[in-house]
Amino acid sequence: MTVQTQDSPTQQIRELLGRLIEQRGLYQQLQALSGQQVGCIRDGSAEDLLAVLSQRQAVIQALSRSNAEVAPYRERWSQVSQSADAQLREQIRQVLADIEQMLQAILDQDERDRTELQGMQQQLGMQLNQVGQAGRAIKAYGPPGSGPRPATFTDRQG
Repeated sequence: MTVQTQDSPTQQIRELLGRLIEQRGLYQQLQALSGQQVGCIRDGSAEDLLAVLSQRQAVIQALSRSNAEVAPYRERWSQVSQSADAQLREQIRQVLADIEQMLQAILDQDERDRTELQGMQQQLGMQLNQVGQAGRAIKAYGPPGSGPRPATFTDRQG
């Protein structure tokens, strides 16, 4: 996508504002999915967590496409913004501030989720280790060389 240089600076800024508003909507979706992710982790629901992560990936891909569409506007921002009206520049500034705030909240929540998942993984590892130790302890109390014993009585009638 290229910015039409024949468009007026005001028109270019309006187009940029529209694209940024779309991005803000995508970040809102991502933030909502981040909240669902927290619930899945706390509930221990791996299936639901995978579904949420799949939805998040789709939103992230849409954001990536959107960033590619916004890039040409960013490259020409200094030229275009000088001749645009102050109200449009302020609207863009506000949308960018909203996006930045949501992105930071998402990143913070993802870090908390990562830490919680790591803790759960360590706890599960310790529990598995304890199960292994219990099995070895039980075997230690059995007779030496104990293994499966052959059947003492057999029914030979058939």
